[in-house]
Amino acid sequence: MAIIFKSEKKEKKIFLWIMSIFILFSLAIILFLTFIFEDKNVQYYSGDLLTPSIDINFGIMNSDKVKNLEQFPESFNENEGVGRKDPFLPYY
Repeated sequence: MAIIFKSEKKEKKIFLWIMSIFILFSLAIILFLTFIFEDKNVQYYSGDLLTPSIDINFGIMNSDKVKNLEQFPESFNENEGVGRKDPFLPYY
C-alpha cells in the first residue's frame, strides 16, 4: 500500500491564489459599479445658482443693550501661571 504525503505548502499556495483572484474580482466589480457605471436618472443642474441677498443691520451695535454688557472675568491670573506643577499627580 502506498503512503501519500499531502503537501500543506501546495494547499496554502492554491488557497492564496484563489483568495487573491476572488478579492481582485470583487474589487473590479465594486470599481465598475461605482466609477464606470453611470446612473441615467441623475439630473445635473446647468444654470446659475440663486444666491439670496443678505442685509446685516450693524445698527444694533450702537444700542444701549450692547453698550451695557459686562465683560467676562478672567479665569486665571497671569502672575500665578496655568495648571499644576505636576499634572500627573492624583488629587487624592
